[in-house]
Amino acid sequence: MRNVAQKTFASVEAVLGIDDLIHLQEALSTVHIDEALEKYIVQLIVATRKPSQFNLEGLEEVLMFGASPRASIDLYKASKAKAFLQGKNFVSPSDIAGVIHKVLRHRIVLSYEARAKGIDVDSIISQIVETIPVP
Repeated sequence: MRNVAQKTFASVEAVLGIDDLIHLQEALSTVHIDEALEKYIVQLIVATRKPSQFNLEGLEEVLMFGASPRASIDLYKASKAKAFLQGKNFVSPSDIAGVIHKVLRHRIVLSYEARAKGIDVDSIISQIVETIPVP
């Protein structure tokens, strides 16, 4: 706050050039994700909005708002990035599982009843992941 108020910011050093960034974007685009995993991602997201379609009726009362369709795009991208950072050229279910909490945690709003019972978003995400069959 002091730096902002006094306009005394530290200098910023570049960690990546434009060419490096373009190269990484191109490399990331080559990471394959199977169509079955794409459908799995969509199911995970839809389950946050329509849990009864996935035998998760108990979640109806604890979810006020589920993740938007845009969350599926971000889960898709994050899964590809996770695979890429692990040196793989394909996405596996473990890559999706490795990022789903981070992607969805702030996108799901719990009901008052859920918060009163001490239910947290991570447990809801875990329940969805454990229920939707992995392809």
